[in-house]
Amino acid sequence: MPELPEAATSFDELEDRIDELPGDAKLLVVEDGEELLSVGSGDPTGVGSVFKLWVLLALVEAVEEGDTSWDETLELGQEHMSLPSGELQLEEPGFEISVRDASQAMIEKSDNTATDLLIRHVGRDAVEEAIDASGHHQPELMRPLMTTREVFQLRWEHEALGQEYTESDEDRQYAILEELAQKPFELAPEEVEVDDGAARGLEWFATPGDVAAVYQELESLSGDHHQLREILGANPAVVADRPWWDDLAFKGGSSPGVLAASWHAVSDDGTSRTVVLQVSGEPEMVHEAELEYWSLAEGPLTLDAP
Repeated sequence: MPELPEAATSFDELEDRIDELPGDAKLLVVEDGEELLSVGSGDPTGVGSVFKLWVLLALVEAVEEGDTSWDETLELGQEHMSLPSGELQLEEPGFEISVRDASQAMIEKSDNTATDLLIRHVGRDAVEEAIDASGHHQPELMRPLMTTREVFQLRWEHEALGQEYTESDEDRQYAILEELAQKPFELAPEEVEVDDGAARGLEWFATPGDVAAVYQELESLSGDHHQLREILGANPAVVADRPWWDDLAFKGGSSPGVLAASWHAVSDDGTSRTVVLQVSGEPEMVHEAELEYWSLAEGPLTLDAP
């Protein structure tokens, strides 16, 4: 196994070490609304599966409106099937799963098929509205809101259509997604290779501030929906000897040339700290530096505020 990088001992060290790594890196640390650290530009970059936080937000808002419930049963269809990560794609069409369990799979296991099932359940437009309402700086970058299956199709199964999608206006992009819905999904996991899809816009885009904002929206709803902290905290992706928090939410994401990690910690006295890392660049270089990036991104969870 590769040797784990040493943890940073200060915020200054974090900034210095991140600046030395390959790729365009952004690291944001916010505590109770105060910015403790901001490294990198404010430009939006890919977030991979971190976009699933907005799907979760749209779902909670649908529960609030009475359009669905955590206990509602959803039926898996062939049209929902995507590729890993996750396991739900292994089930047969007709398999039933609750909204609550699908949400858990989407966040804890980053299950792509569960994600697409939930997007179809609440509606693409509902997720787009949640992105806009959460304060995303450029919500048009997330329109059309692509499902994970559509991203796989555009990047690896129907590459010519993917290129057209990149070069088209928003109306044509929606039409292309309608065309994809009529095509069988026959892509195998081994056909997913390193590509330049993220650089061509076939990704989900946000700034670290946008990610921090959606965590705040979810936190504001958690008092009425205890399921949220359970869902978001099931896979914290970090171990601390003496954690100061009571709840720790996590969502990460990656694709060729994209690495993202985000945490939202809340203590019993209400103190909250959000950490967001985003890296983009040449895929092999980003991959080689991944362990170092992860080590540095976890640091702000336990370091004292500067």
